[in-house]
Amino acid sequence: MNDENHFFEKIKASLDRASSIIDIKKQIENKISIVIEKLEMITNNKIKILFKDNHHYCPKFINSERLIYINKVNINDESGFILFGYSFSKINGFPIEIETEIESFHAEDIDDLLHIIVNIIDKQSIRIMELVHHPLKDN
Repeated sequence: MNDENHFFEKIKASLDRASSIIDIKKQIENKISIVIEKLEMITNNKIKILFKDNHHYCPKFINSERLIYINKVNINDESGFILFGYSFSKINGFPIEIETEIESFHAEDIDDLLHIIVNIIDKQSIRIMELVHHPLKDN
């Protein structure tokens, strides 16, 4: 009977850890959304931000679980681009790996993550504004 309680406690602890990691991931994604969705507001809603699961069909972002797309509003084709992709640590949510088409970063906490995102937006600002004014033809 004691062995059963021991196994039960281990299983419960494992599930509790997994639940807290899921909560951390939700909090992180919420922070990412708040920052990224400001782009829509700043551009007077001329672009839309899409969060998509990456099923590893995009070779430039092979390590990313999720991709953040920026598209022009009211354009049916894929006129936009992937701003960045990201993946969580399976153990505790951090570090988060963030990758662009040419760079990869690791965020150890929320502050690191937000700084990295702001820097990525800064580097892509011309591309974003070109999308606002003209759909991009070459990705």
